[in-house]
Amino acid sequence: MLLIIAEGLEQEYEKVKSSMKPKDFARKHISCGRRKYDNSTVFFREYFGNNPDLLVQCIREYHKHNGSHAKDEHYLMELLKD
Repeated sequence: MLLIIAEGLEQEYEKVKSSMKPKDFARKHISCGRRKYDNSTVFFREYFGNNPDLLVQCIREYHKHNGSHAKDEHYLMELLKD
């Protein structure tokens, strides 16, 4: 979902989210250079590695849109300092 936010594709994903997982949507629509999204740590490092501020911005944006979760779940946002 962070990649979808980073690419500004949230509205496109909203149209298909009932039938498609974020990971599958990302595989179809997101690439880094010539490399297509493959859900690997290496891909995330290449995508966000030179721009950690973008990663922080996406984490915060995700938290804004998904404010509730199960009590035993946590958000990446909780690891960020203000």
